[in-house]
Amino acid sequence: MIGIILAAGMGRRLMKDTGIDRSKALVKVGGKRLIDYSLENLNLMQVDKIYIVVGEHKNDIVDAVGDSYHGIPIAYVIQSEPIGLINAISKVLPFCDTGAVVQLSDEIFININTAFLKSFQNQTADFLCGIIREKEPERIKENYAVMADKQGNLISTREKPTEIVNDLKGTGFCIFSKDCMDLLKSAYSEEKNVPCDLCDFMNLLIWEGKKGKCFEVADTEININTKADLDYAIALTEE
Repeated sequence: MIGIILAAGMGRRLMKDTGIDRSKALVKVGGKRLIDYSLENLNLMQVDKIYIVVGEHKNDIVDAVGDSYHGIPIAYVIQSEPIGLINAISKVLPFCDTGAVVQLSDEIFININTAFLKSFQNQTADFLCGIIREKEPERIKENYAVMADKQGNLISTREKPTEIVNDLKGTGFCIFSKDCMDLLKSAYSEEKNVPCDLCDFMNLLIWEGKKGKCFEVADTEININTKADLDYAIALTEE
């Protein structure tokens, strides 16, 4: 199993709001860089190798993170144009012959489910979607909605929904089996950029008969895009 951290975003909204002129992944929250949270998770999951997808701020991230993390080798791949999460993941596909744990470099979790991270390989699903039981419906509209049955089996997902039907908020923390990654190799079209986002990919997997399950990854999730997001994350990590 490999880990994939998506860190190619330019963070223009955060740069505009705060004047920060470096990768969001290197912004500190709770005394740690944002990317450190993802690295810690992948270390707990004992992945064999970590691929970090980088873009405009490649050199800053490479210099800051280096070529290993607690003995796990790190490699870097470039997404020259930030046109979607699946396009970013596709840059790793030529080097991937296993399953993959996908994380965002600008998303952190409060009270993360460390027991699950250490035992996730006991799961029998083809792919796993990290969710939060969101108390504020408007925050689901900023991410994606998840529809699942009572057993946690995924039915469908919807990017930035206009209507909220439950409290399940999807996150960027997802785990895909080798079969799912192989399917992406054959299905992804760079020319059309299809599938484009995580919802597209997961819905495709469901359509293709793959079994997806959701798991509660943490109590709270913050995807940091604006100064308000950053301030919220800092406040929560300082409690």
